[in-house]
Amino acid sequence: MHTAPSRPGLASGCAGVAILLQLAVLRLVLSTDAKTAALLGHRLILRCAVLARFGKPCPACGATRGFTFALHGEWSAAWHLFPAAPLAVAGLAALACALLALAWMQARGLARTAARWGSAVRGASVAYAAAAGVVWIGAWLIELAS
Repeated sequence: MHTAPSRPGLASGCAGVAILLQLAVLRLVLSTDAKTAALLGHRLILRCAVLARFGKPCPACGATRGFTFALHGEWSAAWHLFPAAPLAVAGLAALACALLALAWMQARGLARTAARWGSAVRGASVAYAAAAGVVWIGAWLIELAS
């Protein structure tokens, strides 16, 4: 079986660039204010069925506007609306940069350094995701209790 020649760092570099491009595109096409979100200037009609039915927010209430605020650098507004949003945006940007650094190390033939870096990135990603999940569910539980 014939396989394509390997290019060290290609996969991690492409993943890092893809994440950054997705964040940039979302920043360009999404906008928000305190009450509504918009895609390319067109207001999104987002209604939470859980909130409408039970009068209490679901775990994702405010996520779209929170992420959009965070993408536009309005960290405080994002945090107050949906605390996991600024953590997710910052975490994705950090992961993209870490993947690009890993790609650079792999392309330069720094195998040992790249292996240690890759292991650290994996561990940090899991820890960061767990912490963001705790913030997300914790904030939702606090909202339910109030």
